[in-house]
Amino acid sequence: MRVNQQLWSSRFAGKRVSWLHQWHSSTLMGPIHGYVEAPLFKALYRGTYGLGATYLTPLNYTNYSYSRPPNPAYPDNGSKMFDRRTGDPRHPGDQAWVGFLGQFDITIDLGSTRKVDWIGVHLLSNTEWGIKTPNKYEIFCGSSQSNLTKVGEAQSPFSLTDQATVITEEYLMGNRTALNLTCRYVRLRFPNTGSNTFISEIEMSADR
Repeated sequence: MRVNQQLWSSRFAGKRVSWLHQWHSSTLMGPIHGYVEAPLFKALYRGTYGLGATYLTPLNYTNYSYSRPPNPAYPDNGSKMFDRRTGDPRHPGDQAWVGFLGQFDITIDLGSTRKVDWIGVHLLSNTEWGIKTPNKYEIFCGSSQSNLTKVGEAQSPFSLTDQATVITEEYLMGNRTALNLTCRYVRLRFPNTGSNTFISEIEMSADR
């Protein structure tokens, strides 16, 4: 999403040159631990541009709800999770961030039964602001909100303790292999980290 924003901002230029040097996804991760995020990055990119995959939510998608309201200082306008604008990791006060304290769920209604393979959530770490990326979130799937089954977890390669040395960092957390789910409703459950949890965007795609 961030690369797409940068390309879109320069769309009127006569010539554009861009590249992405993705050595690793996180200062906490490091190349010695491998590239576990690579399949998710690739799958979401393919979905965004229709390259053998389908992006599941249109721009400014609003069919989702929270189990508890966000922090009133960092609210959601009703479409922030799917407006394709990622928060600035250098500025936690950026309006794109939605903040929570304690455990919470996000339930997404896809409108009809859809194939779901990849889910990525943009999260923030900023120790000075008391913000930490959860070390995991749970994924639920079902045909109705009363019939949701836990189908897996997305995990970070670092712990909450590891983040003590991090000042600012955005991290895209998601599954590492295709989920191969069929759902109308997807629920993401985020644990209580003891700190604030900030989210700016959820990305979902399905392989064709």
